[in-house]
Amino acid sequence: MPSNNRLVRAFIAIEIPAIIYSEIAKIQGKLQRQCNCHAKWVVPDSIHLTLNFLGEVPPATLKNAQQAMLQAVIEQQPFELTIDKLGAFPSLEYPRIIWIGLNDKLSKLKSLQIKLEQKLLHTGLALEEREFCPHLTLARISNEASYAEKRELSRALSAITITSQKSFSVQTISLIQSRLTPRGTLYNTLFSAELRH
Repeated sequence: MPSNNRLVRAFIAIEIPAIIYSEIAKIQGKLQRQCNCHAKWVVPDSIHLTLNFLGEVPPATLKNAQQAMLQAVIEQQPFELTIDKLGAFPSLEYPRIIWIGLNDKLSKLKSLQIKLEQKLLHTGLALEEREFCPHLTLARISNEASYAEKRELSRALSAITITSQKSFSVQTISLIQSRLTPRGTLYNTLFSAELRH
């Protein structure tokens, strides 16, 4: 846990197992082969399913976040999630962020996220008002990408289907620090809370 008084950029997320990383790498490779677009591809083993972005907060606030996490996982049983589709923000026609989505059986995930958000707000944390839209970010499209490149990417996204729908079990949620460096974003897990039966 950071001990000085410098602000810490942090978020709470579900960490993804290695079996999903390898599947993500295959999908990214397929997209890169089908289209030549100016994009920053996310390294698979740094991809997380973000539940709540805390922003830049003082270290003392992280202790409040830990307590909120522990309260949120009470009576939350472990559950399964399955990757099953590709998408883009704001839309497939105008892709800015490429993501892989999860299956429609998301009630347990959404219940956990709502409970966590309520507990965080109760501690006085100011959170983003953006609606929770569970996804795994694969790439961010550069401002240098041309209209033709985006159209090509849009066609590739529409054409690719995920045939091996990999599932993974959600057992914990993690408080993660992210540090922006010239080499890219570095992540450090500060604390984990285990879902309880």
